[in-house]
Amino acid sequence: MLCSKCKCCTSMWWSGFFGLAAIGHLLRFAAQVHVQLGSRTVPMRLSLAIAAAAGLLSFFLYKKGCGSCGCSSK
Repeated sequence: MLCSKCKCCTSMWWSGFFGLAAIGHLLRFAAQVHVQLGSRTVPMRLSLAIAAAAGLLSFFLYKKGCGSCGCSSK
């Protein structure tokens, strides 16, 4: 449950945002979906790098979120 009394819930929101980005890029890699931006193809290694960076951001923001400060517990 998210509270509105502290700023850690913003961290939880961003954690979910980056978590979804990481999952999306991992799914792209697993399914080997090719993405074209104009005439250029986006390399799979770039998706793996984005997935790793977004996953790390998600993890660190989750640790900083409401679960760590206890604001949602009574």
